[in-house]
Formats: sequence, C-alpha cells, structure tokens
Amino acid sequence: MKLVLRFCFVLLPFLGNAQGIKWEKSLHAAFAKAKAENKVLFVEFYSPTCPHCKKLSPILNDPTVAGLYNGNFVNYALDVDSEEGRNFAKKANLEVYGIPYFLFFRGDGTLIHSREVSAEVASVLQPGKMVLERTYTAEFYPKRFASGERSENFLSHYAIFSRVKKDSMTNFKVVDALWSMYPVEKREASWNLFKKISTDTENGFARFWLQNHKKSNDTPENVKAQFTRLLHGTLFGPRKFENWDQLAAEYGPIVGQKEVDALLWEKRTEVAWKKGEDHKALQIAQNVSKQFDAGGLLYLCRVFNQKGKNPEAVQQWLKKVAASPTYNKVEYFYQNALLEKNRGNKDQAKVWVQKALTSAKATKASTTELERFLKEL
Repeated sequence: MKLVLRFCFVLLPFLGNAQGIKWEKSLHAAFAKAKAENKVLFVEFYSPTCPHCKKLSPILNDPTVAGLYNGNFVNYALDVDSEEGRNFAKKANLEVYGIPYFLFFRGDGTLIHSREVSAEVASVLQPGKMVLERTYTAEFYPKRFASGERSENFLSHYAIFSRVKKDSMTNFKVVDALWSMYPVEKREASWNLFKKISTDTENGFARFWLQNHKKSNDTPENVKAQFTRLLHGTLFGPRKFENWDQLAAEYGPIVGQKEVDALLWEKRTEVAWKKGEDHKALQIAQNVSKQFDAGGLLYLCRVFNQKGKNPEAVQQWLKKVAASPTYNKVEYFYQNALLEKNRGNKDQAKVWVQKALTSAKATKASTTELERFLKEL
C-alpha cells in the first residue's frame, strides 16, 4: 500500500499537466486574470494552418513545459488570422514577423519580452524562464544599450524586439549599432537576420543585400517581398527622405519597376514640385496612371487637384474613371468640383459638389469635407 501511495504521489504533478498548457478562453479574460493575480500573460501567436505551429503543438503538451507555464503564467493562444488577432495586433501596435511567436505582457498590456521558438522543449522553456528570472528580458534592453553593451547577440535581439514593438527610431539606432560591429566575414550569411531586423531601406544590412541579393539563396518571390516591405518602411516611416528617384532606380530591378513606380509616384512628384519641375511631376503621374484602376486614378486626381496642377491631365483621368464599370461616385463628383474650382468655374463647381452631397447622403457616406468645400465656394 505504501508503495502504491508513493507511486501515485510522484505521478500527481505530471498528471496535473498531462493535458498541456491551460489556455484562457479569451484575450480580454486573460489580461484581466493576469492583472488580478499579478502575473505575466504569455501569448502564443499562431495560426491553425501554420505547419511550424502544428509541429510546436506536441511540445506545448509536454509536462515540463506545461508545468512551467501553468504554474507561473496566465496563458492565451492567439490566432493571428482571426479578427481578435488582427484587432489586437493593431491596437497593441505590434508587427510579429513570423509564427509561432511568444510574447509576454504585464496585466496592464505592457510588452516585456518576446522570442521566436522552435519545436524543442528547451527552446520553448527558455523565454518563460528568462521572464521568471528577469534575466536578459527585453524590458531591460534600453538600459543595457544606454550602458554601452554592444554584443552581437544582444543587439540582434534588441533590433528584433524594437521591430515587433514598431519602435522605429529605436530600431534604426540599434540596427546601425549592430551593422557597425558586425564582422565583415559574416555579412554574406546575414540574410535571415536582415529579414528579421530591418524595417526600411536606410541601414547597412539593407544596402549590403541590395547589392548582394542574388547571394541570399532565397526564392525570387521572397527576395521581392522583403525589399517591397523595406520600401513601405521608408515610404511610411519616420525618417526624412528625399531621394525617391534613386530609390526607384535601385529597387526597380528587384521589386519590379511598375510596382516601385506605383509605390513611390506621390513622393517623387512632391520632390519634383518642390524643385519647380512641374513637367517631371506630370510625366511621373502620366506613366503610373496607365496601371491604375478607377480608385487609383481618383487619388491621382485628388493629389493634383489639391496642388491646382495640370487640370487638362486631371480631366483626362476623370474621363477614364467615368468609363470604368464601377467607381466611387462621391469621390468622382467631388474631384470634378475641385477641378472646376481650380479653373475658376465656381458655379460649375457648386453643381458637381451638390451631386457629390446627394450621392454621399444616399450611401450614408461622410459629408463633412463636401460641406466645408461648399462653404468655401
């Protein structure tokens, strides 16, 4: 009897975690529980269709893994493809570049650590242990950087974390620091690191791989996707940047000239206008207009109408919109109104804006901008 009891006693801790990590039923409930119990919330970013996530699933059911996470954290598995996943990533301002991915939050929503993992027990245990021991976790990265720490391992993790948090200015500093100390002999092996840390075109890793992308051993589709992402980062990021023509010339052969032109046309026309090169701005717009649908053409009209530039070109673009099978009638009427105002035809502009207002009210669209424009007339 004593032997049986002792055997049962030894098994109890493992039986308690035999079903793996215990997941909360909703993210809201998970955050509330973490805050109430003063625990850290562990969130696994995953997708039901992700092959790597499926490989990880048995590891999450390992008794040792379950014991660590069930005993010390509140846990939630977040499907990145779900509405909840998309909304949370947007609200928390997160850019998780791959899955499965582990993130750790305080109950108030503060992200304190993140780490990519592989389908190995040690890999899954490591980030949890780091958070519990408060050793080398991301919450201490800023102090370590400010104190002068510049190891390759630290800077790599800090660069990744700053990208996940969408902290662009920190990312720029850390990536620059990493590039400045990165061994020359390792650069040709840095493609995977580059994909994880770079957020725009303006860093040493991006410039190196721009010249050496054929050495990446990646597929042309993946190479194109990475450089397209960097173009978006430069286009919409916080850096001040003016040399859009050069960027278009450099990235066109990799991303595709049409795609680059479609991305950068507005910035390039703005620079041309600043330099007094109206003819160049129009040429850029005319070239890109050939690949635009009705929505793109209407936005082109808006940009030129707001500048009061090239009414003849705007009129031609509007004619193409009108010939399209479907288009935004409110915006179409409004751009016609702006065109007529720029030509000095206020009465005709009023006719067009009234059409826009009627259409907007019929479709329950906003009329604020239209009403303000009408008052200005």
